[in-house]
Amino acid sequence: RLELAAKPYVFEVEEYFSLYPEVNDEDRMAAMRVEAQLRRAAPQTAVTNKKKKESSIKPLDKDMRIIEN
Repeated sequence: RLELAAKPYVFEVEEYFSLYPEVNDEDRMAAMRVEAQLRRAAPQTAVTNKKKKESSIKPLDKDMRIIEN
């Protein structure tokens, strides 16, 4: 369960992996360590400003139209 819970923390897993006393799922841990390396090596993308929505009122989707009638 701990290895599953560590999935969002790939950078920490990579950093502290050598300190773990035991590993149950070697494949999962290896995948997390590789993911951390890939994320670190990937180029950073620029964050663009998103356009503000002009209206917060959205048209009703199909399910809401059925309920409204």
